[in-house]
Amino acid sequence: MASRIRYARESQGIEPQALRAELKKRRIDVSKQLLHRYESVESQNPNLNIVEAIADITGFAAGWILFGKGPMFASDPINQITRQLRLRSLFRGPSKAWPSKSTLKTAGVAVDELEFHREYPFVRPVSDKLARALETAADQPIGWLDTPPEGVGRQSNQQRLSDTLELMAASLALDDRQRSAFITLLKTLPEKN
Repeated sequence: MASRIRYARESQGIEPQALRAELKKRRIDVSKQLLHRYESVESQNPNLNIVEAIADITGFAAGWILFGKGPMFASDPINQITRQLRLRSLFRGPSKAWPSKSTLKTAGVAVDELEFHREYPFVRPVSDKLARALETAADQPIGWLDTPPEGVGRQSNQQRLSDTLELMAASLALDDRQRSAFITLLKTLPEKN
């Protein structure tokens, strides 16, 4: 993780003192020595709040900084499409399976932001912060929202047609690069009857 934290900072041209200043604006106080330890081989791993803040400041995905897996950038179109598909699978599930609003708030989920994504998929990216908080509230492992849902491609033909039409309508909000990534992702999904 240390090398990924350093890479995220350096690749964006952010000096250590500038990163510390940005963290301080978010009420996260990290000393020069502690930041050095986070970025060194003999690393002291930061907590999730610090990783999320570094990810937000640098534009990298928190999951990539933590584990070195998944999309490198939070705004990666394929990552966003996967998150939207995963959210759709959640919204389709039984309402009693959803965590209560108080559980969502306790986990740090911005309920209004979650509802926005439910009503208007693909309009804006699902943030790492929202993704990680929702995973916590749903008692799922970190990175769960960034992996395609189980059963993708196993729906009935009627459900598949409905999903396709809805996703096509949602894709109109995507720019050319995002649309291309969306189509690439769809081509990778398994076809099962």
